[in-house]
Amino acid sequence: MKMFGRREGKLDLNQILMLICLTILIITVAMPMIMIVYNTFFYGFTFDWSMFTNVVMDPSNVDAMWNTIVIAFWVTVVGTIVTQIAITLVFHMASTSEGAMTTFANILQTNVNP
Repeated sequence: MKMFGRREGKLDLNQILMLICLTILIITVAMPMIMIVYNTFFYGFTFDWSMFTNVVMDPSNVDAMWNTIVIAFWVTVVGTIVTQIAITLVFHMASTSEGAMTTFANILQTNVNP
């Protein structure tokens, strides 16, 4: 059966590259995450919830989590304000000049013939 113009059983370059990428993804992302979850919740082969709560409720970790929340809040606020200012400036320039494409091209420093 042909699927998307390919024959069954034939391994082409796209499939080989996909398998390589999938293998790298599993080794670099999935396995470390599984090990973190295993080492967080399991002692030997038994589930131990107290290991997690002891680490999370340690005062130094609570302070670190609070600092992370504060930093994330301010990054979100400042990023939103800067983005809104940038969008306002770009659309203002687009509406007052020859056209949006010319403005965007000027921003990207690309020469466009009118």
